[in-house]
Amino acid sequence: PGGELVVRLVTNEDLEIVGRVLTSSPILTPNGDAINDVTTIGFSLFKLTRPTMATVEIFDLGGRQLRQLLREELGDGHHEILWDGTDAFGRVVGPGGYIYRVSLDGDDGIVTRQGLLGVIY
Repeated sequence: PGGELVVRLVTNEDLEIVGRVLTSSPILTPNGDAINDVTTIGFSLFKLTRPTMATVEIFDLGGRQLRQLLREELGDGHHEILWDGTDAFGRVVGPGGYIYRVSLDGDDGIVTRQGLLGVIY
């Protein structure tokens, strides 16, 4: 319309099947006061031809897995997982830094996105 020419360049982000991972809050304070007791880890999946195995995990800074929040087949769309600051045994983790990792077993191999979360009291 209007005789304008539009050129769209393909970026690396356009080729990805896992979009940017965002958290509702990078800092948790899981002390039971209902303020920042949980965080949401949200991500979008694109261009999937079938549901694919997705995993969301929490690690300490030493690389030890503390909790697996999700392991199931997911399809295209936006997905959100909650973390309440607890480990696999339901114990509240100590103050410090933690790594979240979102992994997708795609046709071209495993695609991962990760980021940092902080727990304070």
